Amino acid sequence: MDAAAVSGTGKDGRITKDDAVNAVPSMGTPTGGTRSTSRSKMSMLRRKVAERLVEAKNTTAMLTTFNEVDMSPIFALRNEYKETFKSKHGVGLGFMSFFTLAVVRALKMYPAVNSMIDGKEMLSYDFVDVSIAVSRTQRINGASN
Repeated sequence: MDAAAVSGTGKDGRITKDDAVNAVPSMGTPTGGTRSTSRSKMSMLRRKVAERLVEAKNTTAMLTTFNEVDMSPIFALRNEYKETFKSKHGVGLGFMSFFTLAVVRALKMYPAVNSMIDGKEMLSYDFVDVSIAVSRTQRINGASN
C-alpha cells in the first residue's frame, strides 16, 4: 500500500494505526470484482469445534506436516518460460507464483478456510488477499549481508 494514499488523522496529519487499518488497499480489485463480506450464524456444533481447536492450539505442541507433491509439470512449465520471463521482467521465474496461484484456487474451492470467526458468526470473504514476506540479500565482494 502506498503511504501517500493514506490520509493521516493524527497530530500534524500523521498516520495513526486506525488510519492504516481502515485504509483501502491501493491495488484495488484487479479483476473488477467486489470486496464484500457476508456473515452467517454458526451452528452450536461448529462453534464448539472452533473453541476446541483454539484450545488445542494454545495448549499443545504444534507440528509441521510435510506432503509430497509431483512438481514435474511445474518444472516443465517453468523451464519452458523462464528465459522469456527473465528477459521480459528482469527477474527469474521462481516457484512462489505457482504456489500462490494454488493457494488462491484452494481458498476459492473451500471458502470456509478463507473465513474468520466473530463471536457466534462466521465472517466470509468473496476475495482472497495473500501476503508474502520476502528477504533481499545483497552480495558485496562475494559475501552476503
